[in-house]
Amino acid sequence: MIMDIAFFSIVQWYCLIGILGIIIGFADSSKKVIYVGSRRICTCQAFGLGICCLIMSGLAAYRTNIGDTPNYTNIFRNTPIFWTDFKNFVTDRSEKGFYFLNYIIKKYIGDSSHIYLFITSFVIILGVIVFFYKYTEAAGMCLLIYILSGSYVSGMNGIRQSIVAATFAISVIFIREKKIIYYMLLCLILYTIHNSAIILIPMYWILNMKAWKKGSYILVGITGILYVVYPVFASILVNLLQGSTYEVYGNGIQNFTNGGANIIRLLVLGLPIVLSFMFRKKIEKECQYFGMLLNGALMNFMFMLLATIRSWIFARFCMYFNVFSIALLVVCIKASEKNKKMLYVLCICFYLVFFYYEMRATIGF
Repeated sequence: MIMDIAFFSIVQWYCLIGILGIIIGFADSSKKVIYVGSRRICTCQAFGLGICCLIMSGLAAYRTNIGDTPNYTNIFRNTPIFWTDFKNFVTDRSEKGFYFLNYIIKKYIGDSSHIYLFITSFVIILGVIVFFYKYTEAAGMCLLIYILSGSYVSGMNGIRQSIVAATFAISVIFIREKKIIYYMLLCLILYTIHNSAIILIPMYWILNMKAWKKGSYILVGITGILYVVYPVFASILVNLLQGSTYEVYGNGIQNFTNGGANIIRLLVLGLPIVLSFMFRKKIEKECQYFGMLLNGALMNFMFMLLATIRSWIFARFCMYFNVFSIALLVVCIKASEKNKKMLYVLCICFYLVFFYYEMRATIGF
C-alpha cells in the first residue's frame, strides 16, 4: 500500500519534487509533437504534464489526514446511492451541487474513498495545468512553483473550493471570448458546490481590464481602503454570513480570534506584482494575457493582505487566484531577458526553501 502522503518525510517530499521536476524539465524543453501513425496526438510538453497530473492525483488519493480530508471521505461514505434516499439526504443541506457530485461518483464510478480522492484530485490538478498550458509558455515551470508554493497540498484540504477553483481556471476561456452568459451560468452552478463562488461573478469584468491602467490602480486603491477600514468591512461581512453555512467564521473575522496569515506569504504574492510593474511595457508587448494575469494576482494579494490582519479565513479565497500569481511570476521572469536561466534557478531555490516553511505550517513535519 502507498504511504499516506500526509506523513511523507521532508526527504520523501523533495524526492517527489525531484522526480516531477525531471519530467517537467524534459517536457518543457521539448518542442516535439507525438504522433500515432499520421495522427497528431499532443505535444511532448502536454504529455509530460499529463504524466505529472496522474502521479500527483495518484499520491493525493492515498491521503487520510490532510486538513478536512476525513470529513470529505465521511460525507462520501454516507452518501446514499439510491435516488430516493439521496433526495432525503440533501433536503436540509446547502451546496447541494457538491453532494450531487459525490452521488454521481459513488453510484456510477465506485464507492472507494481512494477512487473518490483520485477523481477529485485529478479534476483539481487538471484545471490548474490547463490554465498554465493555455496562458503561459512555461507551463511546467508554473506547475513546479504550484507544488513548491504549497498550493498542491492546500488543494487537498478544501475539496469543494478546490474543485470550484479548478473549474474557474478552465472557465477563464469564457471571459477571454466574452461569453458572459456561459460564464454566469457556470458561476451559478459552482455556487451550488461552494457558496463562495459568488465572488467569481465580478471576475468577468475585472479580468478583462487592461494591465496597469485605470482598473488595476482602482484594485490597488480598494485593497488599501479595505485594509484601513477593516473593522467596518468585517462588521458588514459578519452580517452577510449570518444564517449561512459559514456563520461560524463570523466571530473570528470580527474579533480576530482566527489568527492571521504569515507576512512571508504576503511578500511572496507581492513580488510578481512589483516585477510586472517594472517590466510592464515589455510584458504588454509579449503577453496578450497580461491584464488578466495581473488583475487576478492583485485579487490574490488583496485577500492575502486581509488575511494578515489576523483572519486567515480570507486566505481561503486565494485558492481561486493563486494560479494568476504563479503565471504572472513566470511571465515576469521571461520578460527579464538578461540572466533568465539564472533567475529560473534562483526562483526554484527560493521556493524549495519556502516549501519547507509552508509544509511545516500546513502538515507540521
